Amino acid sequence: MAVEWKDSHKRASEYKFYPEQLIIKPELNGRTDLPNIDHIVADIVKRGQSTPVTIRNENNRPVLVAGFSRFRAISYINEHNLLGVKIPVRCSFMKLTEAESIIVNIQENACRNPTTALDDANNIKRLINVLQMSEEEVITLYKPTAKTPEELKEARKWLKERLALLDLTKEATEAVRDGRVKPNATQALAKLTTEQQKSAVANGATITRKDVVRAKPKTVSEASVTKPDPELLRRVNKLLEDVTGIIDSPEYVEEKYVEVEIKLIQDIREYIDGLKRK
Repeated sequence: MAVEWKDSHKRASEYKFYPEQLIIKPELNGRTDLPNIDHIVADIVKRGQSTPVTIRNENNRPVLVAGFSRFRAISYINEHNLLGVKIPVRCSFMKLTEAESIIVNIQENACRNPTTALDDANNIKRLINVLQMSEEEVITLYKPTAKTPEELKEARKWLKERLALLDLTKEATEAVRDGRVKPNATQALAKLTTEQQKSAVANGATITRKDVVRAKPKTVSEASVTKPDPELLRRVNKLLEDVTGIIDSPEYVEEKYVEVEIKLIQDIREYIDGLKRK
């Protein structure tokens, strides 16, 4: 539907459109997990829509920018005829680009129904990949009050935890959505392989970072290696010195090398047998 924008329209000029007249772009919602709107429906039925949604003009079409929960609530009211008559959506116009719309939506969501960690992760990805924002700019947008070094450190940690959610499997993502994965465990969980992530969330329990670390199979470099016994090291090093001396000698004889090699094997066997007898 074409929109008759007035030549004299100003920022925040108010219009009214029925839900079906608004252009809805789900990617502008900023939410992958839609919040419950029962309380919004009840409030609008009782007192009417107190706060307009935000729209922008795209080729003379009204595009919803912010206020998706209010839009959903009015759509529900009309579909179920809760007021006996269809009601329009109160809309406040803002002159915005699509990129600016994403930021406005994030800012409004921060003041209303809190977004989930998964919502934040997807929004941050779009800010970085689509709007080409730096991580510091994203932090400024989400954590505008973070000023001190300690506050900024916590803000960066928050950002890393959110971005780690993008590397989770479907099963791990569902565990996050269910509230079973603690924020401090997301980065560690995201570093696991697909099978390891599935195994970590399979039992339905709450998952902390310690749980993930304990569940992660050790690599050779991470495995705890028993420190060699000093006596064994002494014997091996002595025999290696003998071998080196034979090889470097101008009178090198292969038989002597083999003799020392046999002695090394016998000495190690003797040492192991001694340990078994203890």
